[in-house]
Amino acid sequence: MKMGIGVVPQDNVEVKQDRGVAVVFMYKDVKKETDTDGNEILTANVQKIDFPEGADKADIVAHFDYYFNKAEAKEVAQAAALKISRVEALLDGSDYKLLKVADGALSAEEYEPWKALRQHWRDTVNKMRAAKTVEELDNIKYAETPEGLHDLVQAGLV
Repeated sequence: MKMGIGVVPQDNVEVKQDRGVAVVFMYKDVKKETDTDGNEILTANVQKIDFPEGADKADIVAHFDYYFNKAEAKEVAQAAALKISRVEALLDGSDYKLLKVADGALSAEEYEPWKALRQHWRDTVNKMRAAKTVEELDNIKYAETPEGLHDLVQAGLV
């Protein structure tokens, strides 16, 4: 996750106590930026992990990319699971449209926008599963209605 920070340790690894548990903060891609008020702040991609069993700070520093990437992958997986469940709930909630077509209460022509929307949701889930960063996940746009899908297509967002 990207966030503003105060001081970055020289080796980009900081060990702190959090509610009695040793945790590791890892800082990557540290940059000086300016906030809206013109103040300079440091920003970085930060990962926080429980202190790995059997490791020491020197081990974490020596294998920084391994620990950082493992923590980042876990963060992405958790964020993706939440977002995917929302889109899958939309798919599940629209199943009744298929039943209406089967019962003859909805024509194939009336179902067409829903068919496109359901395909959009399946494509969205696949994109979310393939995302490598939380930022990439956050940039995936999806519609919740046929009209919303039309608007996203018109705006070139999907």
